[in-house]
Amino acid sequence: MATEVIGLKLGASRLIAARVSDNGGHSLLGVATHDLPPGLILRGELQSPDALATELKNFFSAHKLSKKRVRLGVASNRMGVRTIEIPGDLNEEELADAVTFRAQEDLPIPVMDAVLDFDVIDEGTTEDGEPVRRVLVAVAYRDLIHNLARAFEAAGITLVGIDLEALALLRSLTPPSSTAQAGSASVSATVIVNVGSDHSIVSITDGRALEYARVIEWGGANVTEALAALLQIEFDDAERIKCGLSEGEQLPDGLTEETVFDAREAIDGQVVAFGREFVSTLQYYQGQSDSLAISHIVLAGGGARLSALPAGLEGLTGVPVRLGDPTVRLHSLPDDEAWLPGPELAVPIGLGLGR
Repeated sequence: MATEVIGLKLGASRLIAARVSDNGGHSLLGVATHDLPPGLILRGELQSPDALATELKNFFSAHKLSKKRVRLGVASNRMGVRTIEIPGDLNEEELADAVTFRAQEDLPIPVMDAVLDFDVIDEGTTEDGEPVRRVLVAVAYRDLIHNLARAFEAAGITLVGIDLEALALLRSLTPPSSTAQAGSASVSATVIVNVGSDHSIVSITDGRALEYARVIEWGGANVTEALAALLQIEFDDAERIKCGLSEGEQLPDGLTEETVFDAREAIDGQVVAFGREFVSTLQYYQGQSDSLAISHIVLAGGGARLSALPAGLEGLTGVPVRLGDPTVRLHSLPDDEAWLPGPELAVPIGLGLGR
């Protein structure tokens, strides 16, 4: 019997829901979106549980979405994720205690103030033959998670999980065949960059598990604000011009060639600003003793459509950049041949594919 899960991305400007069915293979049944009032979600954090509950009720009612099985994604700088190794032949309770102890040392959030979860992603032995487990550990400040849970409970929605958006990106954008390289000497890292409205997620994977993740406080809204300041226009008008230029439009209505040139310069300047922070993130990762060589960069999120971004990041890193395809793990799509999911659906689809 098919099981349907709704993967829900809570963005700064809108909700995106992906209905994913699992019947021996995952199918995308449909997508729904809902604009959110400005300021409700800032840098991935909820500002008003009551206000969000109202938006959720309206959204689920308008699109006739099931409230029974929803998986929510989260991404914030008030979260931490690490991959650690736990040696020893430990039972479940001993493993949990060992992970909690290590988390106090390795993660940036005090365990007493946090919600902690972990998943064993690999098992093996040391050179001395001692059992060892590779564990992915995630922590988030307790109030961040509890505020979200409160809003969904008030809206009458049952959450089957609250998951890292970084993990959702790996599920939707990493093809199953990538696991074939696991354990080989030629394993390299893929970097996935999800560019949202007010922040971006950098996920680094070896094809099997999340190696490293970070939230960068830069998104498509930074570009829009730069254009609005340059052209002295309203934010919505600047957003329209940004989208037009990204789609290859040479002269949006009301702009001269000189103004378009200046606008493109402003966009390039913002991409360079993001690129510096991005390169710093990659340098930090590669400074770790167990880091991998980076083979390519995959772009996702609504901001991935910014035309200057692929070439800008490729020029700064020297690594090939491509647009992500969130359908690589799907067996079927909605019955509309003209409709194809774009990179902005990577997170909600990945949440729908979750365990």
